[in-house]
Amino acid sequence: MCELRIGRVGAGLTGVRTADLAFDGDQVVVDGHVIGDAAEVLSVAEQVRALVAQSDEAFIPVWWEQGEECRECEDLVRLDGFYRVTAAAVTVVRVTRVDVSVTLQRVRGFSAPAFELRVLGALRAGASGTPAYWHALPDAATGYEQGAITPAMKDRACAPLGRRVESRGLTVFTHAQLRDSTVDFFVSATDWYVGAPSLTVDGSVVVGRQVRQSSRWTLSNGVMRVHGVESSGAVVMDRWDGVRWVEIGEWLAGRPADTIAGRLPLAAPHALTVLHNSAELVAIRLSSDAASMYPGSRFVVNLDLSLRRGAPFVEVALSTRGLYKWGYRSPMLYTAMTATGDHLSTAGWQQAIGTRSDTSGITADDDGFAVVSEIVARQRQEWLWGVRPATDTVASVYAQWTAAMSERVSVVAR
Repeated sequence: MCELRIGRVGAGLTGVRTADLAFDGDQVVVDGHVIGDAAEVLSVAEQVRALVAQSDEAFIPVWWEQGEECRECEDLVRLDGFYRVTAAAVTVVRVTRVDVSVTLQRVRGFSAPAFELRVLGALRAGASGTPAYWHALPDAATGYEQGAITPAMKDRACAPLGRRVESRGLTVFTHAQLRDSTVDFFVSATDWYVGAPSLTVDGSVVVGRQVRQSSRWTLSNGVMRVHGVESSGAVVMDRWDGVRWVEIGEWLAGRPADTIAGRLPLAAPHALTVLHNSAELVAIRLSSDAASMYPGSRFVVNLDLSLRRGAPFVEVALSTRGLYKWGYRSPMLYTAMTATGDHLSTAGWQQAIGTRSDTSGITADDDGFAVVSEIVARQRQEWLWGVRPATDTVASVYAQWTAAMSERVSVVAR
């Protein structure tokens, strides 16, 4: 038997083992089962259930992975391509096995369709400097065509996808006229999610927007990743160095204070919400109670984290219903943005404290973290937490952040 990959279903877990295929025009009905330990099987079942309800991916890649035991199924790879999911059903046979049935509709030119990417951008509110309008695609993408411009290109490494062993790469396209433009390209089903952001909760990749509550979440695109800390409002950030993940440290938003000892950090979130979940962007919201920072208060503080395909930074937005002063502490200290750092944090209101190696004035309980000074009271603050890839400078990463970008991919007939 072959293992079937339907979008993100089975990513990093057991895939769907196909038993029967039925064809009716462009429609394919796949019946199969998932066998494994209880947690793994139920996770895949949840992913299958979410295929129909998801609103952020109008179409998904589908491909068959062949093992040593399924050489007789080699013809199944002819079905690899892009589909729309029209129905999905799950039957729990026992806790270690579920039967699934998925109905797929082929898109026009399903095995090699043309993709149209709409890139939108604008100078981020409150940011300074010249924005660098950009987007990233798997380095296996071909047929790139914008029509009027030739963007600058550079490579960006990212971690292996799913069970693959080899590290994959991205191509980053940058040009001033990429803002509000349309790009055509092609990439195969098996490479579609290279460098794409994903949200993992309790070891299972989330499909759609339904998610169970847990502090064990990870937001990653293979270039960088951030993950939660149990019983804490902190966020840990790692970077991919081309071989392995390297931890940078914790970031912690909160209420600045006049003294280091008086700072009040954001409490552990009581809710995790998925705002968007596609190959172009994953955005989540961490909701916490403000009581830990403002005793007697019972309003909600929302910390939104957004990660794009290939981005070396996560976009952070903190919002509340009232006017308050906010800040954050970072694992690194800066006097200025220099190209010597391999990770950075910046926003128009950040106060620099010392240098990367200077911890003078920081007490032992800070563990080398920088503390941001108080700022003007606002309902919303935006900044970035990021890394510096080998092919970038800190200034170029900042310029990419100042270009507030969004993307939307459509499949079109050739």
